[in-house]
Amino acid sequence: MNVQLRWMVLLTVCLSINCSMLLAQRPTCPAIEVSVVADAQSDSNRSITLTDGRQILLTHTPLLTSADVTGAHASLTEGQYVLNVDVTVESAERVHRFSERNVGRTLAFLVDGQVLRTPTIRDPITGHGFLIGPLERVQAERLADAVNTGCRR
Repeated sequence: MNVQLRWMVLLTVCLSINCSMLLAQRPTCPAIEVSVVADAQSDSNRSITLTDGRQILLTHTPLLTSADVTGAHASLTEGQYVLNVDVTVESAERVHRFSERNVGRTLAFLVDGQVLRTPTIRDPITGHGFLIGPLERVQAERLADAVNTGCRR
């Protein structure tokens, strides 16, 4: 094999390895879920442990999942960092209909199986997204980056 061909092969191998490493470093799409906290054990098929050790029961079917998410960004809202999650039109309508009928119910915002927040529905939820927070700035920015780079369809 001549020297020029060897360099071409070596360069190709190096580029392949570097490209593979870059792809491996690409953030994965976080598993985002918004579920309803069950009122009774009969309404639930799973429980999850909160960071303080308490357990909550979640309803059978999530209200939203990562498949409903179209994008995200971190922002400073009312002096606190939050993750703004955008969802499809159909998902936004589903959440709106549910929240109209369920003011007072508690939701659970989960990312990768960890509960971040458990807010109570105070009013019908409108718009094409929702906020998760408050979060640490770094956490909000990392989640937004992961959603926007790892969840591209």
